[in-house]
Amino acid sequence: MKQGGARAYPRYKLFLPLELQSIETISDNMTYPPLRFKTVTRNISLGGVLIELGKDMNGLKNDWKPEWFKERFFWLHIMGIPSMPDGMYTKAKVVRFVDKDENSNPLIAMEFKDLLKRVMNDLKDFLDSLSKFE
Repeated sequence: MKQGGARAYPRYKLFLPLELQSIETISDNMTYPPLRFKTVTRNISLGGVLIELGKDMNGLKNDWKPEWFKERFFWLHIMGIPSMPDGMYTKAKVVRFVDKDENSNPLIAMEFKDLLKRVMNDLKDFLDSLSKFE
């Protein structure tokens, strides 16, 4: 379950329901459509999440382009954490877009931004509880 390496926080392979909504900013040189869709996490840590951009995501059309995600901010609503019955709400920035080959879907790595201390503590407790099952 736990994935590691030389990372700031250990990652846990978990498939939690997730809803993303782009945070729109005014920019003279970029015009990307607003995005709002549902998917699941591939893994999660105290620092962020990794998600797969599959073809069957609820709300994301099949004609999306990789540049719509790169360096963009989103509101996240992550469900399935027992200590947060209404879900975890936070802002995150796409920090990495990994385009895959024709046999697998692209991945986006998102870093949590401005995570409330209470939310971080609840998330930490939840992830620590997963370590007991390794």
